[in-house]
Amino acid sequence: MSGELCALSDLRPGVCAWVAEVTGPDRARLLELGFVPGTPVELVRAAPMGDPLEVRLRGSRISLRREEADWVRVALEPLSRGGGEGQGTAADSGEQE
Repeated sequence: MSGELCALSDLRPGVCAWVAEVTGPDRARLLELGFVPGTPVELVRAAPMGDPLEVRLRGSRISLRREEADWVRVALEPLSRGGGEGQGTAADSGEQE
């Protein structure tokens, strides 16, 4: 794994990644929504003006402001974690098109 992290807001639509860390003033709310390290996430699309962003997480679609998505750091490869968290691929998040 390269170990490089980027903001969720930096992903292109259709790209899958894994949550690595969550920061910012809304950290607790984002964690409650399921943005937990090791969780697969996919950027589905951005609104025409770029805000909000629609993401797929744990089989749900969630809209986030771009600023909130900046606080979610993601890895493009699965995180190495014990306990089985984050197993599978981002595409296994449960919902089909």
